[in-house]
Amino acid sequence: MAWTAVLTACALCCAVAATLAWRRPERGAARTYALGSGGATLWCAAGAGLSTATDLRTVAALRLLATAGALAVAAGAYWLARTGDAPHRRPGPLDLAVLVLPPLLVLPALAANPWHQLLYTDSPGAAGSPDRWADGPLYPAVVAALGVPAGLSLVHLARGLVRSPAVYRPHLRTLLVCALAVTAGVVVSLGRTTADQHVDLVPLALAAASLVAVRGMLRREMLAVLPLVRTQVLEDLPDALLVTDARGTVVDLNASGRRLLERLAAPGAAPDPEGALGRPLADVAPFLPPLSTTTAAVGAQVSPMPGLHLDVRVSTIRTRRGVVAGRAVLLRDVSEVVERRLAAESTSRRLADEAVRDPLTGLLNRRGLHAAAAALPPGAPLAVVIVDVDHFKAVNDTHGHDAGDAVLLVLSAVLADAAVEHLPDGACASRLGGEEFALLLPGLDAPAATAVAERVLAGVRAASAQSPLTAAVIRVTASAGVAAAVGRPASSLMRDADAALYTAKRAGRDRVVLSGDGAVDGAVAGAVA
Repeated sequence: MAWTAVLTACALCCAVAATLAWRRPERGAARTYALGSGGATLWCAAGAGLSTATDLRTVAALRLLATAGALAVAAGAYWLARTGDAPHRRPGPLDLAVLVLPPLLVLPALAANPWHQLLYTDSPGAAGSPDRWADGPLYPAVVAALGVPAGLSLVHLARGLVRSPAVYRPHLRTLLVCALAVTAGVVVSLGRTTADQHVDLVPLALAAASLVAVRGMLRREMLAVLPLVRTQVLEDLPDALLVTDARGTVVDLNASGRRLLERLAAPGAAPDPEGALGRPLADVAPFLPPLSTTTAAVGAQVSPMPGLHLDVRVSTIRTRRGVVAGRAVLLRDVSEVVERRLAAESTSRRLADEAVRDPLTGLLNRRGLHAAAAALPPGAPLAVVIVDVDHFKAVNDTHGHDAGDAVLLVLSAVLADAAVEHLPDGACASRLGGEEFALLLPGLDAPAATAVAERVLAGVRAASAQSPLTAAVIRVTASAGVAAAVGRPASSLMRDADAALYTAKRAGRDRVVLSGDGAVDGAVAGAVA
């Protein structure tokens, strides 16, 4: 009777532990704790009944309940060990086999034992044995079905203590101590049980282990960074949340985080967001800036792929003693806001560019030319070439204004080619108005600028335009004035180049005239004379 009271007390302790765990469903492993403690309750309660039962049917029912409880304890221990360092692990094929096969094989066989008596017999055991029922030939199979998940749980817990991030080790250590306590109870009970004496310390070990494990879940912070609390708010948070330990290893992520990693998976690769757990954050999310070890909060914006812009907020998680335990990385998708801002900036740049561009040719207009000249360093060599189409009014009168626009486009292409391909940085072409164009040539002296002007006029002679109305081929020539100096402003050189242009027009057109003394070439000098 005394042993029955002890077993009953153990069952009550396990029931209290199971109830406490079940009433805290927000804890990540609470259901598993409740399963293990509930199984221990069933095991101890059935053991209390077996200590006094004499009827075969009663013994059969109690043994079935005790074995079901033992299987629940083994399954709970195995799954706690598997999820000790990965709270959101999903069972794989091997896990399902370890968890499901033992009860599927053992419980039906045990329920049918009164008919086949292969697991235990109704032959009375040794005198004085509280059990009073002998084990059958297949009873070792029941022990193996219990021992496999229990043994695997010890292996996973020991390996987790070595390989898992430091934040999980207190949790794993608590589980390992509880598992070793139950294992020790089993070993001592088997070693001290004889034909004349039956010693069963397993219920005492189960009661102690259940209370210690559940107390640790409820009152201790088993995980310094990732408590077992997984509120629905965090899981349903629209922002991606990644949690790391102090070494930068990913220990948790919410649903949005898993979706983000799936989206960022390499083309052709199978998305595996759960595979991020236990890996360095730098490998999981290489687009993130290095996490600060001193700042409490860091903000940044990253673009891991075209069209995806993330606002990054990093918060340092500290223990009550102020020790850095890890970091929470919050990633908010701000793509819509960023894309709108980029579109607005692009529109602003386009409008600003249109304000300094000629709408017909795409070259700089007079305002754009003055802005480019103002940006040049003072005191440097500078040359200006002004080009004007010869007899342009006749082109408009003969072929129409559309044909005139075609001629202007030809000339603008020649000037743009000269500015882009043959000239130093800072050179630009512009349309001043009508048929008059200009080249700004920083760094060139008078001979070099004159050579550029000659190439431009040669390009105009070689080019041709076509009338949009009559399809007639139109060929034109142009005249150019050049001015060059060191340290003079562009506005002054433009006036001189404009004067040289008119000299070229008066001298017969289709020629280049350099402003200043000796500026008129031989042909111009002869014409003036």
